[in-house]
Amino acid sequence: MPVAMKLEKEAEEEEEEGSLISLFTSYANEMDAVYDKRERILKASQEITVSSKRVICLLHRCVNENEENGWKIFEQAVEKLKLLANDQFKTVAFVLKDEYCDRYEKYYSSGLQEYIEAWSFLNFLQYKKLITLFEIRQLLQYEFCDDGNVRLRQIHISYFDYVMGIADLAGELMRYAVVSSNSDIVSVNNIYNFMAAVYRCIKLLNLNRKRGFVRKEKEFLDSIMKVENIFYNRMLLAADLHSAIEVE
Repeated sequence: MPVAMKLEKEAEEEEEEGSLISLFTSYANEMDAVYDKRERILKASQEITVSSKRVICLLHRCVNENEENGWKIFEQAVEKLKLLANDQFKTVAFVLKDEYCDRYEKYYSSGLQEYIEAWSFLNFLQYKKLITLFEIRQLLQYEFCDDGNVRLRQIHISYFDYVMGIADLAGELMRYAVVSSNSDIVSVNNIYNFMAAVYRCIKLLNLNRKRGFVRKEKEFLDSIMKVENIFYNRMLLAADLHSAIEVE
């Protein structure tokens, strides 16, 4: 083979090899960026989960407090939940920027559901109503300055994550009803009516094909049945006491 042709072939091979190395380097950098985002989101989600559970534990103290102290606890809970929105959730929103959120949603889903559960528990204790998906979305939207322009970014919240967060509320309401039953049977009745109404709405959504939903739905129904039993046992006990007093 002539020397010129040999040199030309070697040059082509080197160029091709350089192109492949450049391509794989580009892929490696892209994957590193994905892994970095995933780890940052997972870390934020874990912190959200832990802090939301602490807020729920704080709210359970309300049952033994008077009205004034109860509202102080509510204020503390609101402050802690808003801090999560302005810290960890804001980090997630900044990391995602304009990325396709569905790609990363599973990494913050568990923290988001726990956060929704905490807010919904607080909202019930304060106002005896369910927090809406719109209200949650309003809490998790942020303004960012990008190239001198102010842009609005939201944490993507799917209907499924919202419903799963609400479904977890049943267990907390059941535990709250157990403690409340010793002093306030009216509250137990209100909890039962609220849970039954939410359960009927969840059933209408027909999400049985979604992973994990069937178990959550069963747990919700079990909690309703426990609250119902608590209510009827208290009513029977009250009736027996009334009868005993009349006999005396």
